[in-house]
Amino acid sequence: MLNIFLICILNLPGEWLKFHYDLQNTGFQPELKGCLTADSVRIKWETSNLGFSKFVIGDINNDSIPEIISGNLDCNVYTFNGENGSVIWSYTTGGPIWSTPAIADLDNDAKLEVVVGSYDNQLYALNGEDGSLLWSYPTGGFLNSSPVIADLDNDTKPEVVVGSWDNNIYTLNGEDGSLLWSDTTGSPIYSSPAIADLDNDTKPEVVFGSTDNNLYAFNGEDGSLLWSYATGNSIYSSPAIANLDNDTMLEVVVGSYDNNLYTLNGEDGSLLWSDTTGSCIGVSPAIADLDNDTKPEIVFGSDDYKLYTVNGEDGSLLWSYTTGDAVESSPAIGDVDGDDKPEIVFASNDTTIYGLNNDGTLLWSFSNNSAGDSDPSIGDVDGDGLLEVVIGGTGYLKVLDGECIAAVQEKTDSKKMLRLYTQFSNQKLLFRCSIAKKSDVCLRIYNTAGELVKTLLSTNKVSGEYMVEWTPTGFSSGIYLARLSACGTNCTSKIVIVK
Repeated sequence: MLNIFLICILNLPGEWLKFHYDLQNTGFQPELKGCLTADSVRIKWETSNLGFSKFVIGDINNDSIPEIISGNLDCNVYTFNGENGSVIWSYTTGGPIWSTPAIADLDNDAKLEVVVGSYDNQLYALNGEDGSLLWSYPTGGFLNSSPVIADLDNDTKPEVVVGSWDNNIYTLNGEDGSLLWSDTTGSPIYSSPAIADLDNDTKPEVVFGSTDNNLYAFNGEDGSLLWSYATGNSIYSSPAIANLDNDTMLEVVVGSYDNNLYTLNGEDGSLLWSDTTGSCIGVSPAIADLDNDTKPEIVFGSDDYKLYTVNGEDGSLLWSYTTGDAVESSPAIGDVDGDDKPEIVFASNDTTIYGLNNDGTLLWSFSNNSAGDSDPSIGDVDGDGLLEVVIGGTGYLKVLDGECIAAVQEKTDSKKMLRLYTQFSNQKLLFRCSIAKKSDVCLRIYNTAGELVKTLLSTNKVSGEYMVEWTPTGFSSGIYLARLSACGTNCTSKIVIVK
C-alpha cells in the first residue's frame, strides 16, 4: 500500500522549519550546498547578550528573504532578518524558552505561522508576519519538547504535537489550538516527537521518549498506543526514523541515559540492535547516507566526549571523533563545503563547533565561547542559494558562512511570481501551481541526489492557477522534491513516500 507524507511546503529551497529538519528528525538537509571550507569559514553576523540554543530557518513574512526564528532565555521569541541579523519582531512569553520553534501553515492561508513552547507551561502559535498571537494552549508543566506539525488524520489540515513536564503528550488542532487528544506517561517529557507511518496503514504515528525510561509510539489520529519499549534509564533524546536496511519498513533510533543507542522495529517496537557508549546519550541522532552506498548511517553524540557514526543496518562502528567535553548537541548533516559529500556539524561542551567530513576527519572547527548544548541548523539564511550554519549558546547567536560566489546572483520575488501548494488525497499528490504572468512552466520531481525522476508538466501557461495530479506508482520509498519553475524562478515542495 502506498503512503505519502507531506513534510512541509518549502517556498524556498534550504529552509529548516522544525527541530532536526524534518518530521522524522533525521537532521539531514539534502537540498543545497555551502562553501564553509577550512580556508573560508567565517562569522557572517552574530548577536550578543541573548541566550539562544535552537533555531529554525524560513521565509515567514513573505519578503523573499529567509528569517531565523528562535526562543530565548529572556522569555522572548525573536525573528531575525537572515541577511543582517536585525530583529523583525519579538513576542514575550511568561517564561524562558528552551524548545525549538516549528513553522508551518496552520490554517491553509498560504502563510506560515510559528509554534513554540515556553517554561510558563504554554504552547504559543504566532502570526509569522508580525508575531501577533493566534492562540495559546496551557499544559500543566514546562515545555522542553519541541513541537511538531503534521496532518495526522489525512484531512489536509495540520495538527500540533508536543510533550510536557506534566507527563502528557498533547495533540492540538493547528487552526485554533483546541485539544484533540492527550495521553499520559509516567514522567516528564523532554523528547521532541517524530512522525511517520510505522505500520504501513496510511496513517502516521507519533513517536517520542519519556523520562519514565520508555519510548512510545501512538496512533496519530486517536492517541491509541501502538507499542512502547523500555530502556534502562530516562530518555531525553528525540527519536529519529528512517528505513535503515532498504526493506519496506521503517526503523526508530533513540538514545537513552543508560548509555545505549537503540534501534527498534517501527512496526512493533522490538529491538533490532543497540550500541553502548561510555556515558549517557541525551541528544537526537542524525541519519543520512554518508558514503553513497544507498544505506544510511547514524550519527550521534554522547557525554563520553565522542561523536559516533555507526552502520544503520547492524550498528557496527564506522568511526568516532573525540572532543574535549560532553557532546550534548544534536548533529546536523548537509553538504556545507560544496564537495558533493555530506558533512556533520555539531557542538561540544568544550566550547567548540565542529565540521567533520563524512569519514570523521576534521574539516574545520570554530570557537563559540559557550557550552555546546546548541543544536545547529543548516539552511540558506540569506537567500543566496548557499547553505549557512546557525549555532548558538549562552549570550549569542552566530551565523557561519563561507567566502565564495553566491549561487544566486540576483534575487527574485518568488513569493509574488509563483507558488506551489501540495496536498495528499486518495493516494494521489495534488499540486496546485499559481503563476503571476505568462511563462514556460515546468513541474518536475527530483530525488535527493538532484536527479530528475519525473516530469509532470512542461508547457507554456498564462497567469492563473493549475492543478496537477500524480500517483507515484513504481517509485521506491524515500524523500523527493517537487520543483515548480516559472517566471524565471523556482519554488519547491518536499515529500516522503513510504511503501
